[in-house]
Amino acid sequence: MWRFMVMATILFMACSSEPTPEEKAEKAAEEMEEKLESLASAFKEKAEEEKKVVKELSYKQLMEFLPKAPSGWQAEKPKGATMKIPAFGSYAQTQQSFKKNGKEIQVQIVYAPELMRVPGLYLPMVEYENEEGWGRGTTYKGYKAFEEEKGNRYTFAVLIKDHIAVVVAGDKDEKETIKEIVDEIDLDNLEDLLED
Repeated sequence: MWRFMVMATILFMACSSEPTPEEKAEKAAEEMEEKLESLASAFKEKAEEEKKVVKELSYKQLMEFLPKAPSGWQAEKPKGATMKIPAFGSYAQTQQSFKKNGKEIQVQIVYAPELMRVPGLYLPMVEYENEEGWGRGTTYKGYKAFEEEKGNRYTFAVLIKDHIAVVVAGDKDEKETIKEIVDEIDLDNLEDLLED
């Protein structure tokens, strides 16, 4: 009977003892693997969802939306480029300059969906004022926009679905002309480029 009690006690202790450090490590590794698999699955779902939205555009498609020169301004030859950046996917941009009496206004249309997803990197939606000038987030024809006056320079930018930015910049005394140029750009049809 004494032997039976010792065996029962040993068996009870073996069954009720705390896990060994190896067992704890193994359990932690299993839990970590499950979490990583869950996270990977979530990222995969998000990537699949974004693939439906993100498409490739070329600078030639964007170039069709460049505005004509305002009255009295001379248009320079438009430029553009399309490229793929491993960390940021497809990128396309086109630009046009208008010149008059030594002044210049630049128009730029940029397609960079991956880059524009980084908060505040391309179009800061902030409001600020300092000794050099001011800037503020706003809306324009239902789109997010940003305007800034810094030194002698004025910039007005419009963001379309966090994928396309239209940026027009020049001397601050040409603010009205810059806004007229922005008005000439067909933002709604530019947005349609993002649809399938």
